[in-house]
Amino acid sequence: MTRLLVTLLSLAALATAAPRIDTSAWISLTHPLSEDTPVYTAVYTPFKVDGERSVASDQIPGLEGTFLAYRYIELYEHTGTHIDAPRHFCGREDCLTEEKLEWTQLTGPAVVVDFSDKVRATGRNARLTRQDLIDFERRHGKIPPESFILLRSDWSKTFWNGSYFIQDPESGELNYPCITNDAVSWIVENVPDVLGVGAEVISPDCEDEVPKYFLHTELLPRNRIIIENMRNLHLMSPTGHHIMVFPMHMQGATGSPARIVALPSSQIMTESAPRTVAWLCVYLVILSVF
Repeated sequence: MTRLLVTLLSLAALATAAPRIDTSAWISLTHPLSEDTPVYTAVYTPFKVDGERSVASDQIPGLEGTFLAYRYIELYEHTGTHIDAPRHFCGREDCLTEEKLEWTQLTGPAVVVDFSDKVRATGRNARLTRQDLIDFERRHGKIPPESFILLRSDWSKTFWNGSYFIQDPESGELNYPCITNDAVSWIVENVPDVLGVGAEVISPDCEDEVPKYFLHTELLPRNRIIIENMRNLHLMSPTGHHIMVFPMHMQGATGSPARIVALPSSQIMTESAPRTVAWLCVYLVILSVF
């Protein structure tokens, strides 16, 4: 009986032990914010650190000898790697602001649709089309429900070099790799419960297409999200990853800078497996006794 009790206690300890999360295979999909972060200055002002209102000193009155630092920053909601919340392009009361998004809307499986070969061939004029999405499903299977569709262009590699986006001097339109309106229609028709679309550009929409901002006006009113200015999509596989989105939590926000990570989907499925097995063993041992 003593041996049985020890066995039960050991299994219970394993079942209740805090799980160890392996982060070695996680991928950061976020650019760090800095005063060099590219922004569309026709609409937004750049990220700013106000040196006069920031502190870094060990001579603060009352704290002499103790180093203390903090910074005063200014930024728009839609700066750097960020999400567009539904309210960004939807004025209805049921269109969510950032703080009302549920975790189920911010985490899920992701597929990576790669059109970087087009970018290498045609540069900033490359476009992801309906046929690219059809070809993706032909090679990798159906895009699963309640997943994120991430558009890999590798354009994030230009993020810091001054050519991330360029405004046409005649039309005033921005020019960067984008998704066509027809491809957006395909997503709405074939993956209606998509969690969101992410891209390595300042906005996934093609500026010269009509109607304008079609991805925004189709997805956001459905209470989905858009992720912009991502990076490292080339480190992800076409399928087999989950992403987790951690936006800055702001009441009433139409968008928010976000830390985003990708992790193997297998880790999502197996992280709690040892505890599950342990509890099952406890249950079977008890059944065998009684």
